[in-house]
Order: sequence, then C-alpha cells, then structure tokens
Amino acid sequence: MIKFLYFTDTHIRGTAPKNRLDSFPETLKNKISQVIEIAKNEQVDVLLHGGDVFDRPDLSPSTVGQFAQIFRQAHAPIYTVSGNHDTFGHNPETVSRTMLGLLDAFGIMTLIHPDQPIFLEKEGLKVQFSGNRTTMI
Repeated sequence: MIKFLYFTDTHIRGTAPKNRLDSFPETLKNKISQVIEIAKNEQVDVLLHGGDVFDRPDLSPSTVGQFAQIFRQAHAPIYTVSGNHDTFGHNPETVSRTMLGLLDAFGIMTLIHPDQPIFLEKEGLKVQFSGNRTTMI
C-alpha cells in the first residue's frame, strides 16, 4: 500500500491579506508544519501539492527560504504541479524562473511536468503521477 497526503492552494506570501486579523505567514507556517507532522505520524509515502504553492511567482527569497526550511522537514517527498499563481502570466513555460522552480531545482519539492510522468513503486504496486498546471491525475 502506498499512502498519500494531498494538500493544495497554500498561496504562500510574506504579508497578510487585508481581511486577515492574524499574521497570515505565521498561521500558514503552523498549518504546513501540521501537514508535515500528520504525514510523519501516518507514515505517508508521498505528499502531493495541487498547485498554487505561492501567491505570486516572484516572492521574496527571505519568505521562500523560511517556508523551504519547513518543507525540508518532510519525511516523504513532496510532488507538486504549478498553479496559475506559481507562474508568470499563467504560462507554465515560465516556471523555471519562479520561486516554485527554485524549490524544484534544489530538490525541496518535485515539480510534475506534463510530459514527464513520475512512477512510484512499493510492494508490487506501481503508481504514475501526471500533471498539467493545476490538474493532477
């Protein structure tokens, strides 16, 4: 059996939206830490993020670094697709120039590319991940 934990639309940003009364970045750090802790406790094999990791493609390196440290605590690989907020002009071809592309390049998350499915196998069970922007199969 392969265990998955799916989460999506984190919309990481360095500031709080006007309608938030809390410190949105701190609340989000706590929630992502909880997701990672649940994955660890449940012995999840793979974390799947459904896109819109970030609220914009050019977030500050300081903010991205803080969240990258949290994602690095995961005991399982994190796979994601790029959402419309993760790219410039809603163009998936720009992802390599974005902060999501940076996390992929550093191996913190693995970006699922439309033409490069990912295969996982455990105990004779084989699973394929395919993704295109905000859709994941």
